[in-house]
Amino acid sequence: MPNSPTLMARFKSPMIPWNVAIGRTLERLRDEQGMPVAVLARAVGVSRTTMYFTLRGGRNITVGDLHSASRALGASASEVFVRASELRDSPAQ
Repeated sequence: MPNSPTLMARFKSPMIPWNVAIGRTLERLRDEQGMPVAVLARAVGVSRTTMYFTLRGGRNITVGDLHSASRALGASASEVFVRASELRDSPAQ
């Protein structure tokens, strides 16, 4: 159905950027673990400020940092991508 309301709504609603979706996903995992930003930053090998900006979507995370952050949070990088993709695809952002 080319003109279905659901399809039209999806095209009118812009997806959030990947860096924001990944940051929000990492932030949710961090909250679930009860891990302070400083501890996560130390595990990744970046400053607390850099990690804070990453979690807020203000910085693109490197693959290596994503892998380190995911492991520190008890997840895999692929799990983070799946959750971030679901966040991007959800209508309520």
